[in-house]
Amino acid sequence: MIVTPVRDQPYIPNDDYNKTTGKPNTQLPAGGQPVRNFANIQNIRNAANNQFIDGRSIDKGIVYLYIRKFVDPAGNAAAIGHRLRFKFLDKDSAAIDPFRFNATKWIDQVHGFNPAGTAPGFDQTHTYVEYNVAYPIPLARIPTKYTVGGVANRNGGETAHAEFSFTRTGFGNVRETGRILLDFAIFEKGDWEIVFHFKTANPKFDND
Repeated sequence: MIVTPVRDQPYIPNDDYNKTTGKPNTQLPAGGQPVRNFANIQNIRNAANNQFIDGRSIDKGIVYLYIRKFVDPAGNAAAIGHRLRFKFLDKDSAAIDPFRFNATKWIDQVHGFNPAGTAPGFDQTHTYVEYNVAYPIPLARIPTKYTVGGVANRNGGETAHAEFSFTRTGFGNVRETGRILLDFAIFEKGDWEIVFHFKTANPKFDND
């Protein structure tokens, strides 16, 4: 019998993480194409052709999900090592302004605090939204409004849930709500960013 040790998993979802080597995962042991995490996209249209983006195919738009550490020594020194950022990138890898997600209740996404750590809140800029948090996320296996299924999910609490949404007016004056859904966990302390990269298709925010 051969026992292959595996490394602790720093985050979930982690298809892009090799649990044996701790390095980025690839399709073959010796290398090759990287394995990716994909974002869960609902009702978001491609700005180029008005078709819905599915997040996983070249024909209908790929949206990658990155969970990675960042270094920003210019930030609040008291919060360094306890930060979580959400970022959105277009197909040119330029930042999408989080304010475009105009239906998102940012205060309800993460059990986080303002930069000073004195009150619940967040720091929103035109390139990211940042929370001062305690790790791991979730902090304990207790169902809360921040975990999958909310407080009603009595068997939940293992995984956090976030949802980023915006509204626009489509053809026929129909109101459309686009969403990015994320179930995740982060086990390792640090400064982490969760990035949604619209790799091949930009989202359509403007009204028709």
